[in-house]
Amino acid sequence: MFGRWLKAILPATALAAFWQVTRGYAGGIALVEGMRRSGLQMASVLFLLYALSLLATARAERLASDALHRMVYGEPHYYARLLDTKLPD
Repeated sequence: MFGRWLKAILPATALAAFWQVTRGYAGGIALVEGMRRSGLQMASVLFLLYALSLLATARAERLASDALHRMVYGEPHYYARLLDTKLPD
């Protein structure tokens, strides 16, 4: 769900940070000035994006875990039907 947005937002955020850092300064000075001006804001945005990706990952993991549980639980019944036998209680 969030993966599609993260693929678009993360590069845009990196590009905005790069533009902010390199605007009108020499290399090393640009990094220091950019981090001093926008370091906390960029860290907050990146942390928010990371939290959103965790939510999407947790949801996908839950769906995969549920599917695996259904498959493992249903496998003996499937094989019993194939062999035309009844499972012992």
